[in-house]
Amino acid sequence: MYIRIVTIKCPNERAKKTLKLLNKEVRDEQMRIGLIKRNNH
Repeated sequence: MYIRIVTIKCPNERAKKTLKLLNKEVRDEQMRIGLIKRNNH
């Protein structure tokens, strides 16, 4: 298993919210096609 942690500093709250939304869209697409899976224990 591989885990990548990325830290991004945003200049303001608007940029932070935009990045969170983009990340959610990318994550949902990757889950849909099977590139990543969620495992809840």
